[in-house]
Amino acid sequence: MLFLCGGAISLYSHIRGFREKTIEVSHFITFVLTTVGALSSFVLQFWAEPAPKYVSPISTTFDSDGDFECEQCPVLAASIPSSLAFSWFTGFAWTGFKRALTKQDLWCLPPELTSTYIVRQFRRYWDPAVQRVAKHNANIPLVSAVNISTTGDASFNKSTNAIQVNTPTKEGGTKANKPNPTISMAKMVRIFPALVKSFGLRFLLGSVLKLVHDIMIFVAPYLLKRIISFAKGEEEVWKGVLYACLLFITASIQSIALSRYFYDMYAVGIAIRSSVISAIYRKSLKVSPSG
Repeated sequence: MLFLCGGAISLYSHIRGFREKTIEVSHFITFVLTTVGALSSFVLQFWAEPAPKYVSPISTTFDSDGDFECEQCPVLAASIPSSLAFSWFTGFAWTGFKRALTKQDLWCLPPELTSTYIVRQFRRYWDPAVQRVAKHNANIPLVSAVNISTTGDASFNKSTNAIQVNTPTKEGGTKANKPNPTISMAKMVRIFPALVKSFGLRFLLGSVLKLVHDIMIFVAPYLLKRIISFAKGEEEVWKGVLYACLLFITASIQSIALSRYFYDMYAVGIAIRSSVISAIYRKSLKVSPSG
């Protein structure tokens, strides 16, 4: 696409040079054939090749009774333009328009949205964090309850993250001893850093798409202003065509960026929810009844 965008300007220069006879005929024909070949290759990218026959057993799954359960999601075999425009979903939408959808009409989840993939990616960062905190807590000296009961009461100092023991005095008051730096409270595992490392990149890319959409919102009125100025007869004809094409491209980029943004954000939401549910369930299997 970048080659064609830059080649359009070069093609215009070659056409002018051919008319003015400053470019040889063979060079002009070669460049035109190269541009036509690149354009044909670009158009052919709109149709993806079918999946190989030897992977067809993976595309469908069967339950315990051998009944058909689901088919492979078309997004896995969709081309890049089809993925951007969500045209792979058109057939499913028409089916739902013609009749009520059933379980047999549903596709299998794409691999990146399955719990098998999501939980494995989340545990890649979550398990090391749990191990580090468990190792830190195992080295913490325990505070003797007998010593606290005989010497006075204990309070937790949040600023120093330590336990402070208040010793009773002869006058009837209490004397606050300095907190022991070796007696620190146990750390807790924070789930937010693990979620950021696991799914932060996709969230960031989705935010960039939203930024592109917001920028296009400001570009469209400027182009419309230029078109109005062209309609008054103040500029050349080719500039009016250029403004119209840019306005169409801007609207297309705006629509594609916004749709992909929502799709990615929903996917990140599914991943975060699945990861948290998995972590809670695994914890519930290990915790004691009293805990």
